[in-house]
Amino acid sequence: MNEFDQAARFAAKRLDAEGFLRWLLPETASEWKWLGWLDTQTVPFPGEEDRRCDTVAAFKHIAGTLPPIAFVIEMQSEVRHNIHTRGAQYVLRLDELFFYQRSDPQVPFQWGLIVLNLTGSVLSGRWEMNPGGFVGIRMVTDSRILTLSEMEADVILNRVESGELSWAVLAWVPLMSGAEKPKLVERWRTLADQTAPADKRGELAWLVKVFADLARRIAIWRAGLGGWNVKKSQVVEEWREEGRLEGRVEGRVEGRVEGRVEGRVEGRVEERQESLLDLLRDRFGPILPDGVIAAVQSNEQLTVLRQWQSIAVKVNSVEEFCIQIGSRNAS
Repeated sequence: MNEFDQAARFAAKRLDAEGFLRWLLPETASEWKWLGWLDTQTVPFPGEEDRRCDTVAAFKHIAGTLPPIAFVIEMQSEVRHNIHTRGAQYVLRLDELFFYQRSDPQVPFQWGLIVLNLTGSVLSGRWEMNPGGFVGIRMVTDSRILTLSEMEADVILNRVESGELSWAVLAWVPLMSGAEKPKLVERWRTLADQTAPADKRGELAWLVKVFADLARRIAIWRAGLGGWNVKKSQVVEEWREEGRLEGRVEGRVEGRVEGRVEGRVEGRVEERQESLLDLLRDRFGPILPDGVIAAVQSNEQLTVLRQWQSIAVKVNSVEEFCIQIGSRNAS
């Protein structure tokens, strides 16, 4: 799973999960009760041995006249045209293993697949296999496919402002049409101040920058959000605690990393290295050049790492950071 997909799952689950689901599934607003996320960690996604989908949402019909339903919510940073067959395989596997009620009488879930494309063009929600000339032999799947680049950012802001949508939907706005306009970023900022809970704004700001980076709009959004809720992001800490920051942390951090921006961290070299990399990712996006990561992780001098952290706070780009630490090494 890449870091953009990872951030999407965090945004879906940790800002306002129910508000996020009501956006994707407006039909559930009045007649369905959200039961929570199903624990499907034992079931790998087809074709990816270590990949788990942890966004499977279960609902119960309030009136009880319809069976309970569970939706696999799959978010992808790039359009994958085989998502229909992979998703269908996954849904059928879950249908075998998970029930709303196992005891007599056994009550199964009905299942559905929702795909949220973070980038790319519209993908049809229907997949069909219909061998020509053979009557009655046919396979069809229908899924709900949502593509953020096809959504109008202004329209979404209007719906959040009116209270129709949760403030959590603001996290996805940088990926939508029209989100490259400075005036829209300014409006987003005003609306976020009015609607987002104070204790969630740090995470919201971090996620917005991640998604703006994916949409190649990071410069506009960074400028527009300058000084807005500049706080230590809790996102990386959450991922560390859950073991989801694959290949980066590997259990090396032995506590919370305080004062990342000010460079006041004292302690082990590995903690200092992670603190510096986290700062660079917060400032310049989650994908750092391999050379930068290698340079930081191979440097075991606390004094030099402190100097690099001070540089990281002041420079305007990762390229400028590379030049600065190169000149220091040369000296």
